[in-house]
Amino acid sequence: MIFGFIYASACVKMNINNINNININPHCDLGAYASDMNMSDKRVSFNGKREARQFLRWMSKNFSSPQQRAILGVTALCTQPFIDLHNKHIKEEDKPVVVAKTISKIIVGTTVGVIMRHQAIKAIKNYTKEINTGKFSQCLLPKKIVEMLRVNPNSVSKDYLNNYRNGFGTFMGLCICLVTNFLIDAPLTKILTNIIHEKVFKKEGTNVK
Repeated sequence: MIFGFIYASACVKMNINNINNININPHCDLGAYASDMNMSDKRVSFNGKREARQFLRWMSKNFSSPQQRAILGVTALCTQPFIDLHNKHIKEEDKPVVVAKTISKIIVGTTVGVIMRHQAIKAIKNYTKEINTGKFSQCLLPKKIVEMLRVNPNSVSKDYLNNYRNGFGTFMGLCICLVTNFLIDAPLTKILTNIIHEKVFKKEGTNVK
């Protein structure tokens, strides 16, 4: 959750900070310059801040926010249960419940997270349109971008707008998840934990309280 907030905030901040460097150009492509930035200079030394920005741009360009959440969920599902199962600090009799709870948390958290992010980004698109079709169709876009789109709808690349929507939508989705964690995740995790524990481990009398 913390990593998600950092990533979403960075995406939004990057896009807003880059607005001042945009010139009205019908042929500009804001999403393509990252791959060419300093790549031709073989003497470029490692710069943590620059490398982090390039990685964020690459991730936002090639994977949508819901896809990134799904990747994190699949990775966690493939690793965390095995870590808990072989954790020497957990008593053997407690491991079935711990593993079942871990699996349940990952499944529920990933499912809710993907749905919330997808719906948030979908909603954001209705208020960040390239062409002004109504009173609120561009209300979530920065003023300079709105002015550029008014002069020339092709002056801002689709990559830039998609990154902006993904970043903004991810941030909104994470805010929504702060509420759904208590209203949806917690009760569903308890129910799924008991089901997994009963069906997989077949050990009675240790339902999650």
